[in-house]
Amino acid sequence: MPVRYPVCSPTVGGDVAPLSARCTRRRLPIALCSVTTATRELDDILDGDLTVALAHVTPRQGVVVSAVNNFGWDSETGTLTFTSNLAAFKKLRRLADNPSVAVVFHAREHGTAEGDDFVIAQGDATFSWHPDRSELEPLFERPGLALGPGTLGGPFWNWWDGPFWWDRVVVRVRVQRILAFADRECTDMPTVIGRPEPTELTPSQVPPEKGVVPRIDVAKATRTLSGLPHRLLGWVGADGYPVVAPVGKVEDSPAGIRVALPNGLLPAGARRAGLTGHAFTEGNLGASQIVMTGWVESDGDTALYAPHTRQSYSIPASKLAWRAGVGTVDRIGLVRARRAGVPSLPPLDIRHRVSTPVQRRVANPIGRRVARLMSSQAVLETTGRKSGLPRQTPVGGRLVGSTYWMVSEFGRKSQYVQNLIADSNVRLQLRGVWRTGTAVIVDGDDPRERLRELPRLNSAVVGIIGSNLLTVRIDLD
Repeated sequence: MPVRYPVCSPTVGGDVAPLSARCTRRRLPIALCSVTTATRELDDILDGDLTVALAHVTPRQGVVVSAVNNFGWDSETGTLTFTSNLAAFKKLRRLADNPSVAVVFHAREHGTAEGDDFVIAQGDATFSWHPDRSELEPLFERPGLALGPGTLGGPFWNWWDGPFWWDRVVVRVRVQRILAFADRECTDMPTVIGRPEPTELTPSQVPPEKGVVPRIDVAKATRTLSGLPHRLLGWVGADGYPVVAPVGKVEDSPAGIRVALPNGLLPAGARRAGLTGHAFTEGNLGASQIVMTGWVESDGDTALYAPHTRQSYSIPASKLAWRAGVGTVDRIGLVRARRAGVPSLPPLDIRHRVSTPVQRRVANPIGRRVARLMSSQAVLETTGRKSGLPRQTPVGGRLVGSTYWMVSEFGRKSQYVQNLIADSNVRLQLRGVWRTGTAVIVDGDDPRERLRELPRLNSAVVGIIGSNLLTVRIDLD
């Protein structure tokens, strides 16, 4: 089958084998033009496939291959976009340590692209640990997903599955090289667009200290893998970028999983590798996936994979099962991420979690009633940052001249503090009289020293239950 992508003129001379890092038998065409010159047909695949595979490098120079949702291709900058939840913090840490990745376009189901092309985009990933909702929202409007943050099914599911959508980061891959095969079996020559491939052979790796024999149930893994339509094997290429090949038939054996690969793609020798299989229903509602890491040995014609680790899951094509399963798994992962010290997830504040519902249901209703009778208590009215409605919270502090000083026991975690950060125009009720004013966060003030100047009883309570004290000043009109 002829290559359907134009081959750019080489800028260097000589007979170069761009896939020699994988195979010495083939001499393949090389394209040294920029990745931004890809054809419209290729652009459609890079932008239109809904489910793609991400291959990233582990600290021991292995590869993990797993499915992710594709959120688009920017042909002008040569950039791919996907997202990753903070619950998958181990993957993100690997990307931060080694940004060399490969994104594989191999499954046309449920997307907008057509054709049988198998495309590998190698590049460098960048992301921020801090989720940006304004950056995420436009991505979730992309068609193809059965459920999104706006269609979860009501207040409970919005709360339960909210972290899955919003506690995630946008990952962008600046593509350096594209390998475009004209069929998913990679039987023909690929066109190479962008950076030329290394000409040196990919060397074998040193075997793991624990040995190269399988460490999990090979027969069970093979059964799971053989039942999935998309199977991929990934390893580290000569220049450090992952290389991924489609896997055909798989068979279990005492020594591991025998995998059928396109002739000559996997270099002879032995190395760490990742093996995965997946299937997704329309809209990615139902899903099955197995992700393994292990050791692969090849003589150039056959390959034997010894799996060492395995992660797998299966979710039926049910909105209820998806909502319940995703929310549960994600929340467990976020707890682990907090314990692991993910920068954008502060440690779990037990005191805040316990005291907040008590304050909301018991202390605040009582406090609003007694505030007009006590000089040390007041009612602070802010504007809800989401609803736009007035929100009244009993607070304790002291009026000094035309300035009311107070200390928030939970700092920026407090709902009223978040409201006044969004809109500093507030009202304060002192002994039954409402006054307008402007709220100011005083970051440079020592809140514990400030408490010593405020009414003793309120200061004692704030000091006991508070975990992130913050001084707030209200300049009254």
